[in-house]
Amino acid sequence: RKEYIFNSILDVALPMLSEFEAHDLSNLAYANAIVNSNPTLEDGGDGNTTTLFDRIAEESLPRLGEFDPQRLSNLIWSFGMVGSGSGSSSSSSSSSSPSPPYPELFRNVGDAIVSSYDTLDEFIPQNLSNLVLSYAKSGMPHPALFRKVGDHIVSLEDHREFYPMAIANVLYSFAKVGAYHPPLFERMAEHIFEQKKLSQYNHESISKVVWAYAAVGEPHPMLYRKIAAHLNAIPNMYKFTPRNLSDVVWAFAEAGQPKPKVFRKVADHIARRVGWLREFKAREVSNLVWAFAKCEESHSKLFEKVGNHVVAAVAAAGLDDDDADGSSSESFGAKELSDVVWAFAKAEESHPRLFEEVAGRIVALDDLRSFEPAELSNLLWAYAWAEELPRPRLFEKAANRMLAAELEDDLNSFGPQDLTNVVWAFARAGESHPRLFERVADRVVELGEDGLHAFGTHNCSQILWAFESSEFVHARLTEKLAAYVDEQMMDAETSEEESRDVSENSNSLSAQSG
Repeated sequence: RKEYIFNSILDVALPMLSEFEAHDLSNLAYANAIVNSNPTLEDGGDGNTTTLFDRIAEESLPRLGEFDPQRLSNLIWSFGMVGSGSGSSSSSSSSSSPSPPYPELFRNVGDAIVSSYDTLDEFIPQNLSNLVLSYAKSGMPHPALFRKVGDHIVSLEDHREFYPMAIANVLYSFAKVGAYHPPLFERMAEHIFEQKKLSQYNHESISKVVWAYAAVGEPHPMLYRKIAAHLNAIPNMYKFTPRNLSDVVWAFAEAGQPKPKVFRKVADHIARRVGWLREFKAREVSNLVWAFAKCEESHSKLFEKVGNHVVAAVAAAGLDDDDADGSSSESFGAKELSDVVWAFAKAEESHPRLFEEVAGRIVALDDLRSFEPAELSNLLWAYAWAEELPRPRLFEKAANRMLAAELEDDLNSFGPQDLTNVVWAFARAGESHPRLFERVADRVVELGEDGLHAFGTHNCSQILWAFESSEFVHARLTEKLAAYVDEQMMDAETSEEESRDVSENSNSLSAQSG
């Protein structure tokens, strides 16, 4: 019935679209975005299609100056929803695919707001929230616009008109597009902390707030403590979606704010729900167990359930080179699999079937080019640390990926921690690969003092152990790393002695003055 009504309205509206006022165009876009409708209108036979939002953008672009703040924010919010792929066709007579983003419209709207408004006083909080959310959804940053919005919000004396969801969407949007605005995040944290209770913050707003602060590297301990207390106080977590729960624990872990009671509550909730993990996307599952391992919070029932789920998912869907790049949210790609096995190893949760299934699928791939350096090194570290059954084919395949002729410079993309993890894992697992060790040694020997500082004393010591344990002799490497480690230890001892002397002198002066 709803589909028929919308199609009937469009049949009448489309021929006269050029006669629409600005508010009419905004309302038409908003109504269709609300119901996820962006029908295909025509196909000229050349494979190019025109959608409803294509036409609205065409009519709106020359007339942006006619839109008031409310209509402008509604217009761009609507394009943010369909442009991010959330739109779908409601037309039964023709098919449509999600519309691509509309870069010209987003760029021009941002430019218009920045240049045409001295202040943003005419934009109510909901307008501002919808505005920045649309850019975040479409993955289209506009630094000048975000800076203007951030400055405006900070300048307000009273933020009570910003409802929890508006605050959450603003913070989420700034973090999502990488537009970190320290004064904004500090002011919003103060505003949230000043509230006696967080009962108005629902599952969606809570997860967005903690995710945003973690994503920009702003842990804000007082805020996290308050949110943790709120989560601990609510009766249950049934309103939280898989993404909400995954984002919450990921945020606490990423921000370095472990909250054992929160983690236990989340784990208990997931563990008791039969079959619920099937509703989690692959990245949500991997982020979940990664967070628990990162915070050293184990939960055997949760890990067992996740392990069984991943085994079933990988066995059912398989893993080919297309899946391994993680392009599908439903499949476990390279990052998800490396994060999962890393988490099991780090948390010391044994699940032989998981490690066996993942290793088998990875070995069956044509190559491991889809694995980023960190993913590959974490994968090898996990198999070595967990002391699962030796996987010589897995280690051999990983070495071949790092040494492939067509990827000659690829080893340079492996950072200090990646290289350390790789040689440590080969040594720990008893997997000998002289050519790989030779290449790694040559790479490290070429480094100057700054390069060694990037590795640090611990990693240099780990590399020395790996080469010694593998009985692989590389005199220049051993000499260089041993000298560096000795020098750093001597500097540390000297600093400690100097600190002790200063402390003793201070105590002596205090005694004399007393």
